[in-house]
Amino acid sequence: MATICPAFLPTVPPPPITQFPNCAVTNVPNGTETGTFLAMDLGGTNIRACSVELKGDGTFEMVQSKAAVPASLQTAKTSAELFGFIADHLKHFLEKHHPEECEKEHDNKEEWFRLGFTFSFPVIQTKINAGKLMRWTKGFKIEVPFPISPCFRCVLVSWE
Repeated sequence: MATICPAFLPTVPPPPITQFPNCAVTNVPNGTETGTFLAMDLGGTNIRACSVELKGDGTFEMVQSKAAVPASLQTAKTSAELFGFIADHLKHFLEKHHPEECEKEHDNKEEWFRLGFTFSFPVIQTKINAGKLMRWTKGFKIEVPFPISPCFRCVLVSWE
């Protein structure tokens, strides 16, 4: 079990960030948070999935997995192929590390895992949870521009 060093926890809220005037972040973590949270990271040639269970006492448990993004998807004709691969990676991660959650019916949104998605490419951020790709880098060549979060949401919804 890992422990969050108190020295890294802010004692006062940071000043407002001027480059994100519509930013909806209103609070910073203090170590008392609880729950399980998911993260996906498309950082180039790899996709990573991670779940972090915050214990509420400054400690946490983390599980993660990584997979290479096939070269064929880096130059796919549509972004749907790439985002389908990302969603499949998340689905397999959940089936392996959180099978009890995969078997439940989750009509109550309060029971859903929260998911953060890091997209390490140049993006024009339009909202706290949305952006538009400016151009591909790192060897990717897929038709642009396109909105990022709707692509990911569409493939996640298609699981049902």
